[in-house]
Amino acid sequence: LRALRISVDVPGYDVLQLTIDRNLLDARASGKDMPFSIRAGSSTLSYDETGADPESRSLRVTVPAGTESIIIRGNAVAAEPLGYQSAYSTLNEAASVIASYKAKGVVTGEADDLLLQATDAAYLGKYHFATDLAGEAIEAAHRADRIAVVANTVMNEAETSIMATKTLGGDVSQAEELLDHTKEVYSYGGYEEALNLANYARDAATTKINPFLIVAAIGMSAAAVLYVLYRRLPGAGKAPAQESVVQDDGSNLQSVFVEKPHLREDDRMVLKYIVDRGGEALLAEIRNKFGLPKSTAWRLMRRLEREELVEITKFGNQNMVRYKLKPEAHQ
Repeated sequence: LRALRISVDVPGYDVLQLTIDRNLLDARASGKDMPFSIRAGSSTLSYDETGADPESRSLRVTVPAGTESIIIRGNAVAAEPLGYQSAYSTLNEAASVIASYKAKGVVTGEADDLLLQATDAAYLGKYHFATDLAGEAIEAAHRADRIAVVANTVMNEAETSIMATKTLGGDVSQAEELLDHTKEVYSYGGYEEALNLANYARDAATTKINPFLIVAAIGMSAAAVLYVLYRRLPGAGKAPAQESVVQDDGSNLQSVFVEKPHLREDDRMVLKYIVDRGGEALLAEIRNKFGLPKSTAWRLMRRLEREELVEITKFGNQNMVRYKLKPEAHQ
């Protein structure tokens, strides 16, 4: 609906009280309520808005004598009213499924993001789109749980293999460090990456392999593994040309926050995380830590790049984010 016609019988001057369901008709712009257009024939009628909530708006319309019908026009409406019940039923199901997995300790970042998009779509009256997004949220939650279960099983197998090899006197230092990294990635909800890393850690516990040859064999987790090995090398990442990029005791970061009060809270949290990690972190680690979708993570990185606070370089097939000190901090 974009207009609602109401038949009336007004022998004399009168006032009409109306409550309009937003799911049928509304007038909004930039997220704010806008005036309705109310007419009787060629005349524009005045009205007072007596109340508004997320579901409805209440109007008191002045109706002249002899009026037989009035037309109320809006601009933001339920274009797919027949999909209303299905959309909200699926939204409720998605919220219930996600809540049940969260209660088990599963990180459902992707499902949360999809559910938020679905809720926004339903509010705008895009019910079929909202239903599809809510369905994707349900599947994302199920998928996260399935992969989490498998990844946890393989992590336990890796731990068992490491203990067995250590008992026999074998060197399992690389496998242990990889497993520690795997557990960290897992705790942030990066279950697919954790599964790949856990498989590698399990194999590394029983096989002596050149670490730089293994990297090519483990797909998307290659850069993560290489990063773990890289950080173990004496003086890694400490070349003079990079010294000012990756070292900060935290005081420099605080001065940045003072000088740039416009920085968003999520930008500040990510910067602090990078500094706490020694001044550099993989973008995938940042996404997992804060539960960020890819598009959101990249927008955040672009903001920090524009502020000249970070630089992004390729590390294997991943993106490395490095914090940049202010020039005066390393003179």
